[in-house]
Amino acid sequence: TLSTTIDKYAYGTLIPRKDQKIKIISKDYGLSVNSNADDILPLDGELNLIKAAVNRLSPNKGFDLIIECDAPPGTGLGSSGTVAVLVIGLILEYMEKHASPYKIAEMAYKIEIEDLKITVGRQDQYAATFGGFNLIEYSAGTTLVAPLRIMNQILNELESNLILCFTKEGRSIEDPVNIEVEKYLEGDKLILSKLDEMKKLTYIMKNQLLLGNVEKFIDSFCLAGKMKIKNLSTQPSPILSKYIDILKKRKVRAFKPLGAAGGGYLAIFSDYISRKGIIKSMQDQGALITPVRFTSIGMQVWRSKKRLIKC
Repeated sequence: TLSTTIDKYAYGTLIPRKDQKIKIISKDYGLSVNSNADDILPLDGELNLIKAAVNRLSPNKGFDLIIECDAPPGTGLGSSGTVAVLVIGLILEYMEKHASPYKIAEMAYKIEIEDLKITVGRQDQYAATFGGFNLIEYSAGTTLVAPLRIMNQILNELESNLILCFTKEGRSIEDPVNIEVEKYLEGDKLILSKLDEMKKLTYIMKNQLLLGNVEKFIDSFCLAGKMKIKNLSTQPSPILSKYIDILKKRKVRAFKPLGAAGGGYLAIFSDYISRKGIIKSMQDQGALITPVRFTSIGMQVWRSKKRLIKC
């Protein structure tokens, strides 16, 4: 996987308590959960990801936990994996325990796939933990993160051509990831061929970034976007199709639905001259354009003077 982090964050504050009470507050959902530190939090549909992370770590001490995110879940920006990493980082700091970035990312992955039975990949958790541009490689139960040293002028050029568009739509109920995983496990030759093709393209794009070939990278990104839309196990939703049609009519150079299920955000590369016109066309149809910059920072945890633990 070729991944990067952008300046959209999940924020958390852990406030130690003197009693054994736990209170979890989600500012995004307007929900709160109350429990005791020695209880197993029920995974009943409300704030399950946060509760599953607390259950796995079993802090056995009281605290208030406040969480909020820049991006909603299920929209392709990896917010769910990021929140899992966030909660792990906060509670480990509260318990005064150390874990390597690899252990934190892998724990976040296992919380989703084992504790919550959600079909996910590992890329979001590792990207959120490490930060920056990385090549993430998977083999025989091992995940390795290789940081990419990309020249600043290349990053600046990519940023100046990048448009991040929110279609206000989340992941569909019929998640195509589950369908693709089932076919992969069955040894479906078409799925295996598609995955091999995407893997080869990933290494090509990595080399183009390192060599500073922005034009070739955007061409490859265009190909990746076409492969993504073609390979979706379900047809793009009417909303997503509407925006794709707009981009095709404007002959936009490259675009790609983000996230495994192709929901929520579109990443668009255009030349700087056409940028404003493309943005206006998308906004006229109800899309939100999100300013974006690349960042090299992954998870950070610190303690404030008021005994608050922040991430």
